[in-house]
Amino acid sequence: MPAVKTNKKNQLNFNKLDFFPLNEAVKLAKENSKTKFTSSVDVAIKLNLDTSKSDQQLRGTLQLPHFFGKQKRILVLDKGLTQKDAKELGVEHAGDSEVIAEIARGWIDFDLIITTPKMMPELSN
Repeated sequence: MPAVKTNKKNQLNFNKLDFFPLNEAVKLAKENSKTKFTSSVDVAIKLNLDTSKSDQQLRGTLQLPHFFGKQKRILVLDKGLTQKDAKELGVEHAGDSEVIAEIARGWIDFDLIITTPKMMPELSN
């Protein structure tokens, strides 16, 4: 039987058992990525804590500094909000009854609708 040929594109250019500093590990992960989509990376950190002791328990959350997902297209329905005000707030579309009429005709170029209680009866039609 012939030996299995390995694709040179699929070969890693580092030793998987080595330890790397964070910036170098991120660089290697990006260089060796085979996906065509935004992939994620799991990080495991060994802290050598004895969680049975109350002074060594660790709980918390982490806020990442950059958003890395798909941007949401937001529509705000409010009688007092102008397009200029909406752009300043980071909203793509804003309006009132005219926009509701466009939605009734089939316009759905948004991911999320934010509205005021006064606009809800018009929107429910």
